[in-house]
Amino acid sequence: MLKEGDYVHIEVDLRGLHLPFGTLAVAINSEPAETVFDDIALSSSMHMMPVVCMGGDGSRVRVCPAC
Repeated sequence: MLKEGDYVHIEVDLRGLHLPFGTLAVAINSEPAETVFDDIALSSSMHMMPVVCMGGDGSRVRVCPAC
C-alpha cells in the first residue's frame, strides 16, 4: 500500500531493443520493477501523448538516451 513519502518509479521503454513492442514498468521505493504492459505498439499511425498526471512538489521526469 502506498503511503505519503513513498517513491513511485515509472519507466516507459519505447526503444524496442529486445521486443517488437514497448514496455511500461512500475516500482515502489526500492522494490524491483514490475512490468505492467509489454505490448505497447511502436509502429502505429496514432500518436502517443505522454502525460505525467501525479506530479507535485519534488516530482521529476528524466528522458534517458537510447543505448
